[in-house]
Amino acid sequence: MKIFLTVLLILFLSGCEKDIPLKQSNIDKMYQLSIVNTRKAIIKNLDGTKIIIIVTYLNPLQFKQANNKEDIFLVGIYISNDTNKKSKDSLNPFYKISLNNDSSLDDMQKLKANSKYLKLLPFKNIWSDYYLLKFPAKKSRTLTLTFENGQFIKKSVTFEKEL
Repeated sequence: MKIFLTVLLILFLSGCEKDIPLKQSNIDKMYQLSIVNTRKAIIKNLDGTKIIIIVTYLNPLQFKQANNKEDIFLVGIYISNDTNKKSKDSLNPFYKISLNNDSSLDDMQKLKANSKYLKLLPFKNIWSDYYLLKFPAKKSRTLTLTFENGQFIKKSVTFEKEL
């Protein structure tokens, strides 16, 4: 009985299935790229999580609107119910958004729930608001998107850019 339990435990811990290489699986290439190019930031205070930000860098996905003149991001923002109502209703719930310390934003659009852009996201939920952000293209290999709220709490997400 002891040997049986030991063998069963070894099989359980080592797994019985072979790993399937990613290229042989049915995962869509666009979905793979969106996962690789998605980052998360959380703004907290002593009471817990207040804002969750999910950012997907769209340029590597090579969709129609991606070009060399702009760096384009899809941003999902969840703001907890007890956070300031004014910031929840505002188009830009942040005091400042910058890319590589440059706050010159070309365009910011709040997306509707049926937006075609949301199909590019690997993770989405009904509680978040989604925005399309366009910045003038940076020549830097590293892109750091920084969010700052009214209490001067900063959170950043970083992406690698192909030049």
